[in-house]
Amino acid sequence: MLGIVPVEAPLQLVDYSGATDGNAPRLHGMFQPSRIPQMVRVYKRRDWNWDRASAPPYGTPGGANNDWPVSTVDFATTSGEAILIPQRGTAIYGNNIIGMVLYASEQELTIIYTRQDAVGTGYVVHMQNLCVDPNLVALYRAQLAGGKHASGQLPGIRGNQTVGTALTTLTVAIRDRGAFYDPRSRKDWWQAAP
Repeated sequence: MLGIVPVEAPLQLVDYSGATDGNAPRLHGMFQPSRIPQMVRVYKRRDWNWDRASAPPYGTPGGANNDWPVSTVDFATTSGEAILIPQRGTAIYGNNIIGMVLYASEQELTIIYTRQDAVGTGYVVHMQNLCVDPNLVALYRAQLAGGKHASGQLPGIRGNQTVGTALTTLTVAIRDRGAFYDPRSRKDWWQAAP
């Protein structure tokens, strides 16, 4: 998922000043019952040295990015517990579709909360270390099989939909318009948390 570097930082929600988007994804909604799970480890993401002319993954990891003290969190989970899409009130398609799968593999899932399939267009949540719903993985791979990767063709995810089951810890990072943010931010990702 992400090139990450462990850091020493508080393993709890933190308070930042500034505006709050009342429609940001709510990370506590990934867990049932809805809760603020124990944080086990925190990380900073690495920058990426892009080289589009090279073979995948099209570049190399750079140094730790210092935009935020933390950009990725490991949450404690119970093996086998259901993991849901982070909740958000706004549908992007009919039938309560609130997100699309940008990437899916057996243990990694990336969800975007817009109709566009580019991380620079809105909220994106990266999850790793979960057993992703095999149906989502199959739908994603089928969409790629014909060589297409276009908005409107990616699998949609409904509000309150289970996207997988937990292993031992769940690794989560969140972006807005391409930039990574601190997933511990109380005012942004944990609004109205129990």
